[in-house]
Amino acid sequence: MSLEEFETLTRKMLIITVGSSASIHLLGNMAEKYPDLLFRNKIMIIETSKKCLGDAINHLAYIYHSHYATSKGKKPEDQRKGFPTSMFKGELKRNSILLAEHGGATTPELGLSYYNAKRKEVVDKIASLVHEENEEKEVTGIVILGASGKGTGTLITPALARDIMDRGDLPK
Repeated sequence: MSLEEFETLTRKMLIITVGSSASIHLLGNMAEKYPDLLFRNKIMIIETSKKCLGDAINHLAYIYHSHYATSKGKKPEDQRKGFPTSMFKGELKRNSILLAEHGGATTPELGLSYYNAKRKEVVDKIASLVHEENEEKEVTGIVILGASGKGTGTLITPALARDIMDRGDLPK
């Protein structure tokens, strides 16, 4: 199969991570093994801590940079940081949403209250990312990653999934 044929068969997804565990550990580990996740899809991070959002963006940008350098036959430390890594990092910042400044979502109920306060804004942003006009390939599906336990993803992830399913103009 040629690269062109492969490109027409692959779907472009909006991958949404909820909380730092999903962003850094789940998506980060998958992207280290399958870097095309970062190269071929849109990524959105939903976070309740400014610091954790920055950490997640930096971690994913590092993975992106490492694989980009390798694809060019260079070591990551020898590949100058700049375009396209800076473009990827900027897109992550634009696509992501901060529900609260100083965290606190280690209590799932608190994280859910942050989400409920910005529910419409979050779902509208998802819709705008899915329906962007200038895309060469449309987003045909949404994947939500959230780690269940004691943090941000525990209650926000199922609430977000329900809100996406309830919205008629988003792919399922």
